[in-house]
Amino acid sequence: MLSEKSSASNKKYMPELGTEVRSGISIYKLLSVLGEGGFGTVLEVRRGYRRYAMKIEKYNKSMLHIEAAVMSAAERHSCKHICRLVDYGTQKPRYMFIVMPILGKDLHTLRHEQLSKRFSLRTSIIVGMQTLAAIEELHRCGFISRDIKPGNFAVGLREEMQHRTIFLFDFGLAKKHSDRDGNEYASRGVVGWRGTTRYGSLKAHERLDLGRRDDIESWFYVLVEITSGTLPWRHVTGTIFELLLGITVHWFTYTCRLYCFLGPILLVLLDDFR
Repeated sequence: MLSEKSSASNKKYMPELGTEVRSGISIYKLLSVLGEGGFGTVLEVRRGYRRYAMKIEKYNKSMLHIEAAVMSAAERHSCKHICRLVDYGTQKPRYMFIVMPILGKDLHTLRHEQLSKRFSLRTSIIVGMQTLAAIEELHRCGFISRDIKPGNFAVGLREEMQHRTIFLFDFGLAKKHSDRDGNEYASRGVVGWRGTTRYGSLKAHERLDLGRRDDIESWFYVLVEITSGTLPWRHVTGTIFELLLGITVHWFTYTCRLYCFLGPILLVLLDDFR
Protein backbone atom coordinates (compact mmCIF):
# COMPACT_ATOMS: atom_id res chain seq x y z
CA MET A 1 0.00 0.00 0.00
CA LEU A 2 1.21 3.48 -0.84
CA SER A 3 1.71 6.02 1.90
CA GLU A 4 -1.16 8.42 2.45
CA LYS A 5 1.20 11.34 1.99
CA SER A 6 1.88 10.29 -1.59
CA SER A 7 -1.80 10.14 -2.52
CA ALA A 8 -3.13 13.52 -3.53
CA SER A 9 0.06 15.55 -3.19
CA ASN A 10 1.30 14.77 -6.69
CA LYS A 11 -2.13 15.11 -8.33
CA LYS A 12 -3.68 18.53 -7.87
CA TYR A 13 -7.12 17.39 -9.00
CA MET A 14 -7.35 14.86 -6.15
CA PRO A 15 -9.53 15.56 -3.10
CA GLU A 16 -7.73 15.47 0.26
CA LEU A 17 -7.85 12.43 2.51
CA GLY A 18 -10.28 12.92 5.38
CA THR A 19 -12.66 14.98 3.25
CA GLU A 20 -15.94 13.84 1.71
CA VAL A 21 -16.96 13.19 -1.88
CA ARG A 22 -20.60 13.37 -2.95
CA SER A 23 -22.29 11.46 -5.72
CA GLY A 24 -25.87 11.99 -6.76
CA ILE A 25 -27.12 9.64 -4.05
CA SER A 26 -24.42 9.19 -1.39
CA ILE A 27 -21.58 10.75 0.57
CA TYR A 28 -18.20 9.02 0.92
CA LYS A 29 -15.44 9.82 3.39
CA LEU A 30 -11.92 9.35 1.99
CA LEU A 31 -9.89 7.17 4.37
CA SER A 32 -6.63 5.96 2.80
CA VAL A 33 -4.80 5.12 -0.42
CA LEU A 34 -5.17 1.56 -1.70
CA GLY A 35 -3.19 2.00 -4.90
CA GLU A 36 -1.96 4.52 -7.43
CA GLY A 37 -1.10 4.43 -11.11
CA GLY A 38 -0.44 6.65 -14.06
CA PHE A 39 -4.12 7.27 -14.76
CA GLY A 40 -5.60 7.56 -11.31
CA THR A 41 -5.75 6.65 -7.66
CA VAL A 42 -7.75 4.05 -5.75
CA LEU A 43 -8.87 5.09 -2.27
CA GLU A 44 -10.53 3.29 0.59
CA VAL A 45 -13.74 5.16 1.42
CA ARG A 46 -16.58 4.78 3.87
CA ARG A 47 -20.32 5.20 3.42
CA GLY A 48 -22.08 4.71 6.71
CA TYR A 49 -20.57 1.59 8.25
CA ARG A 50 -19.45 0.00 4.98
CA ARG A 51 -16.11 0.46 3.27
CA TYR A 52 -15.54 0.55 -0.47
CA ALA A 53 -12.87 1.24 -3.07
CA MET A 54 -13.13 4.53 -4.97
CA LYS A 55 -11.19 4.96 -8.21
CA ILE A 56 -10.56 8.60 -9.11
CA GLU A 57 -9.19 9.95 -12.39
CA LYS A 58 -8.65 13.42 -13.79
CA TYR A 59 -11.87 14.49 -15.48
CA ASN A 60 -10.53 15.41 -18.91
CA LYS A 61 -8.42 12.23 -19.17
CA SER A 62 -10.71 9.75 -17.48
CA MET A 63 -11.81 6.46 -19.00
CA LEU A 64 -14.03 5.70 -16.03
CA HIS A 65 -17.17 6.24 -18.09
CA ILE A 66 -16.18 3.09 -19.99
CA GLU A 67 -15.61 1.18 -16.75
CA ALA A 68 -18.98 2.34 -15.43
CA ALA A 69 -20.67 1.25 -18.66
CA VAL A 70 -19.10 -2.22 -18.46
CA MET A 71 -20.03 -2.76 -14.83
CA SER A 72 -23.56 -1.43 -15.38
CA ALA A 73 -24.01 -3.89 -18.24
CA ALA A 74 -22.64 -6.67 -16.02
CA GLU A 75 -25.24 -5.85 -13.38
CA ARG A 76 -28.03 -6.03 -15.96
CA HIS A 77 -26.75 -9.45 -17.04
CA SER A 78 -26.38 -10.69 -13.43
CA CYS A 79 -22.69 -11.45 -13.92
CA LYS A 80 -21.03 -13.37 -11.10
CA HIS A 81 -17.37 -12.75 -11.92
CA ILE A 82 -17.30 -9.05 -12.85
CA CYS A 83 -16.64 -6.44 -10.19
CA ARG A 84 -19.84 -4.68 -9.13
CA LEU A 85 -20.45 -0.97 -9.64
CA VAL A 86 -21.67 0.61 -6.39
CA ASP A 87 -21.80 4.25 -7.46
CA TYR A 88 -20.20 6.84 -9.74
CA GLY A 89 -20.05 10.58 -10.14
CA THR A 90 -18.11 13.63 -11.29
CA GLN A 91 -16.73 16.80 -9.82
CA LYS A 92 -16.30 18.93 -12.93
CA PRO A 93 -13.78 19.98 -14.05
CA ARG A 94 -11.51 18.19 -11.57
CA TYR A 95 -12.20 14.48 -11.48
CA MET A 96 -14.51 11.55 -12.12
CA PHE A 97 -14.92 8.59 -9.78
CA ILE A 98 -16.45 5.14 -9.53
CA VAL A 99 -17.14 3.21 -6.32
CA MET A 100 -16.66 -0.56 -6.13
CA PRO A 101 -16.42 -3.27 -3.48
CA ILE A 102 -12.95 -3.74 -2.01
CA LEU A 103 -11.40 -6.89 -3.46
CA GLY A 104 -8.68 -9.15 -2.13
CA LYS A 105 -5.29 -9.90 -3.70
CA ASP A 106 -4.94 -10.14 -7.47
CA LEU A 107 -3.66 -13.27 -9.25
CA HIS A 108 -0.28 -11.68 -10.00
CA THR A 109 0.33 -11.10 -6.29
CA LEU A 110 -1.01 -14.51 -5.27
CA ARG A 111 1.23 -16.33 -7.77
CA HIS A 112 4.34 -14.50 -6.58
CA GLU A 113 3.52 -15.46 -3.00
CA GLN A 114 4.00 -19.13 -3.92
CA LEU A 115 7.48 -20.57 -3.33
CA SER A 116 7.47 -22.08 -6.82
CA LYS A 117 5.98 -18.88 -8.33
CA ARG A 118 3.19 -20.98 -9.78
CA PHE A 119 -0.11 -22.51 -8.74
CA SER A 120 -0.76 -26.20 -8.26
CA LEU A 121 -2.52 -28.07 -11.04
CA ARG A 122 -5.77 -28.16 -9.07
CA THR A 123 -5.63 -24.43 -8.30
CA SER A 124 -4.70 -23.62 -11.90
CA ILE A 125 -7.73 -25.49 -13.19
CA ILE A 126 -10.05 -23.67 -10.77
CA VAL A 127 -8.47 -20.32 -11.66
CA GLY A 128 -8.68 -21.12 -15.36
CA MET A 129 -12.36 -21.99 -15.17
CA GLN A 130 -13.33 -18.91 -13.17
CA THR A 131 -11.27 -16.45 -15.23
CA LEU A 132 -12.66 -17.90 -18.45
CA ALA A 133 -16.17 -17.57 -17.01
CA ALA A 134 -15.44 -13.90 -16.25
CA ILE A 135 -14.30 -13.28 -19.81
CA GLU A 136 -17.36 -15.05 -21.19
CA GLU A 137 -19.58 -12.83 -19.03
CA LEU A 138 -17.80 -9.72 -20.29
CA HIS A 139 -18.30 -10.80 -23.90
CA ARG A 140 -21.95 -11.57 -23.20
CA CYS A 141 -22.32 -7.96 -22.04
CA GLY A 142 -21.08 -6.83 -25.45
CA PHE A 143 -17.55 -5.77 -24.43
CA ILE A 144 -14.01 -7.04 -24.85
CA SER A 145 -11.25 -6.32 -22.33
CA ARG A 146 -8.14 -5.92 -24.55
CA ASP A 147 -6.07 -6.21 -21.35
CA ILE A 148 -6.52 -9.70 -19.93
CA LYS A 149 -3.74 -10.32 -17.40
CA PRO A 150 -3.34 -11.75 -13.86
CA GLY A 151 -3.28 -8.28 -12.31
CA ASN A 152 -6.83 -7.63 -13.52
CA PHE A 153 -8.32 -10.61 -11.69
CA ALA A 154 -8.73 -10.64 -7.91
CA VAL A 155 -10.43 -12.78 -5.30
CA GLY A 156 -13.20 -11.44 -3.11
CA LEU A 157 -12.87 -10.81 0.60
CA ARG A 158 -13.25 -13.60 3.15
CA GLU A 159 -15.48 -11.46 5.35
CA GLU A 160 -17.86 -11.10 2.40
CA MET A 161 -17.78 -14.90 1.86
CA GLN A 162 -16.34 -14.29 -1.62
CA HIS A 163 -12.75 -15.45 -1.07
CA ARG A 164 -13.33 -18.42 -3.39
CA THR A 165 -14.68 -16.26 -6.21
CA ILE A 166 -12.47 -14.55 -8.79
CA PHE A 167 -13.54 -11.17 -10.16
CA LEU A 168 -12.46 -9.36 -13.32
CA PHE A 169 -11.90 -5.63 -12.83
CA ASP A 170 -10.22 -2.61 -14.47
CA PHE A 171 -11.96 -2.02 -17.79
CA GLY A 172 -10.11 1.11 -18.87
CA LEU A 173 -9.17 -0.43 -22.23
CA ALA A 174 -12.48 -2.19 -22.83
CA LYS A 175 -14.60 -1.50 -25.90
CA LYS A 176 -17.86 -2.65 -27.43
CA HIS A 177 -17.50 -5.57 -29.82
CA SER A 178 -21.09 -5.64 -31.09
CA ASP A 179 -24.18 -3.47 -31.39
CA ARG A 180 -27.47 -3.87 -29.48
CA ASP A 181 -28.64 -6.50 -31.96
CA GLY A 182 -25.51 -8.59 -31.44
CA ASN A 183 -23.94 -7.71 -34.78
CA GLU A 184 -20.14 -7.65 -34.65
CA TYR A 185 -18.47 -4.36 -35.50
CA ALA A 186 -16.20 -4.50 -38.53
CA SER A 187 -12.45 -4.55 -37.91
CA ARG A 188 -10.79 -1.13 -38.07
CA GLY A 189 -7.50 -2.55 -39.33
CA VAL A 190 -4.34 -1.09 -37.83
CA VAL A 191 -5.22 0.86 -34.67
CA GLY A 192 -2.09 0.92 -32.52
CA TRP A 193 -1.06 -0.93 -29.39
CA ARG A 194 -3.60 -1.98 -26.76
CA GLY A 195 -2.97 -4.06 -23.67
CA THR A 196 0.04 -5.45 -21.80
CA THR A 197 3.00 -6.63 -23.88
CA ARG A 198 3.60 -9.91 -22.06
CA TYR A 199 0.01 -11.13 -22.49
CA GLY A 200 -0.87 -9.45 -25.78
CA SER A 201 -2.18 -11.62 -28.62
CA LEU A 202 -0.31 -11.93 -31.89
CA LYS A 203 -2.80 -9.50 -33.47
CA ALA A 204 -2.13 -7.02 -30.67
CA HIS A 205 1.60 -7.11 -31.44
CA GLU A 206 0.74 -6.44 -35.08
CA ARG A 207 -1.21 -3.35 -33.89
CA LEU A 208 -4.43 -4.74 -35.38
CA ASP A 209 -7.96 -4.19 -34.10
CA LEU A 210 -8.80 -6.77 -31.44
CA GLY A 211 -11.79 -9.01 -30.89
CA ARG A 212 -13.09 -11.64 -28.48
CA ARG A 213 -10.61 -14.29 -29.57
CA ASP A 214 -7.73 -12.01 -28.56
CA ASP A 215 -9.06 -11.91 -25.00
CA ILE A 216 -9.09 -15.72 -25.05
CA GLU A 217 -5.56 -15.87 -26.43
CA SER A 218 -4.37 -13.60 -23.62
CA TRP A 219 -6.24 -15.81 -21.14
CA PHE A 220 -4.34 -18.81 -22.51
CA TYR A 221 -1.04 -17.02 -21.87
CA VAL A 222 -2.17 -16.26 -18.32
CA LEU A 223 -2.85 -19.97 -17.89
CA VAL A 224 0.64 -20.81 -19.14
CA GLU A 225 2.19 -18.42 -16.64
CA ILE A 226 0.26 -19.55 -13.58
CA THR A 227 0.96 -23.23 -14.29
CA SER A 228 4.63 -22.94 -15.27
CA GLY A 229 5.68 -19.85 -13.31
CA THR A 230 6.73 -17.80 -16.33
CA LEU A 231 6.09 -17.06 -19.98
CA PRO A 232 8.75 -18.34 -22.40
CA TRP A 233 8.90 -15.05 -24.32
CA ARG A 234 9.08 -12.86 -21.23
CA HIS A 235 12.65 -11.74 -21.98
CA VAL A 236 12.35 -11.52 -25.77
CA THR A 237 13.37 -8.02 -26.92
CA GLY A 238 14.19 -6.30 -30.19
CA THR A 239 12.12 -5.23 -33.16
CA ILE A 240 8.45 -6.00 -33.57
CA PHE A 241 9.39 -8.74 -36.04
CA GLU A 242 11.80 -10.34 -33.57
CA LEU A 243 9.22 -10.12 -30.80
CA LEU A 244 6.52 -11.72 -32.93
CA LEU A 245 8.93 -14.41 -34.09
CA GLY A 246 9.96 -15.16 -30.52
CA ILE A 247 6.37 -15.34 -29.33
CA THR A 248 5.33 -17.54 -32.27
CA VAL A 249 8.18 -20.03 -31.81
CA HIS A 250 7.70 -20.24 -28.05
CA TRP A 251 3.95 -20.42 -28.47
CA PHE A 252 4.13 -23.63 -30.49
CA THR A 253 6.72 -25.12 -28.12
CA TYR A 254 4.69 -24.32 -25.03
CA THR A 255 1.45 -25.46 -26.62
CA CYS A 256 2.92 -28.96 -26.91
CA ARG A 257 4.25 -28.90 -23.34
CA LEU A 258 0.99 -27.56 -21.94
CA TYR A 259 -0.93 -30.25 -23.81
CA CYS A 260 0.95 -32.88 -21.83
CA PHE A 261 0.44 -30.96 -18.59
CA LEU A 262 -3.19 -29.88 -18.67
CA GLY A 263 -4.66 -32.14 -21.31
CA PRO A 264 -6.39 -31.56 -24.65
CA ILE A 265 -9.30 -29.49 -23.32
CA LEU A 266 -7.29 -26.24 -23.34
CA LEU A 267 -6.19 -26.75 -26.93
CA VAL A 268 -9.76 -27.42 -27.98
CA LEU A 269 -10.89 -24.22 -26.26
CA LEU A 270 -8.15 -22.15 -27.87
CA ASP A 271 -8.70 -23.69 -31.30
CA ASP A 272 -12.40 -22.80 -31.14
CA PHE A 273 -11.61 -19.13 -30.58
CA ARG A 274 -8.67 -18.64 -32.97
